[in-house]
Amino acid sequence: MKLIPEQHTVPDSIELLFGNSSGTVADLQILNDDNVFDLAETTTTPGQELIITFINVIRFSGIAVKAYYTIAGGAAHSVQLQLFNEQTRQWDTQLTFEAGSGMNYRLTDISNFSDYITVAGKTRMRFYHAEQGNATHDTFIEYAALVR
Repeated sequence: MKLIPEQHTVPDSIELLFGNSSGTVADLQILNDDNVFDLAETTTTPGQELIITFINVIRFSGIAVKAYYTIAGGAAHSVQLQLFNEQTRQWDTQLTFEAGSGMNYRLTDISNFSDYITVAGKTRMRFYHAEQGNATHDTFIEYAALVR
């Protein structure tokens, strides 16, 4: 049996809509480089929303992320990792990060990849905390990619 290595498409840009951040898109592009993007909640609703855009996407079979969600006080929440469905015009949750889960590499399959690619070849991913945020909660993201 011959194994074919995974190929990853890394993000081209990021857009912070809610929350505070420390880092750049480059922090998300190399796995295990110890560069971490800090996405801190604010007391807004939603507490955090970071959109990650991939370009020149033709197809993909999954998503790969290395991240964790931590709290230093207040009630525990969760953060969803979502893809924007171009057919339904809705965000579809692919993974959920619970507080205190530690920095983990997570991979999930996407069977209907074409629903998530625009005609121009863009795919949008987001980290999203729907409820009111707490300023002591953070999502740390070391890597985010589409798996081909």
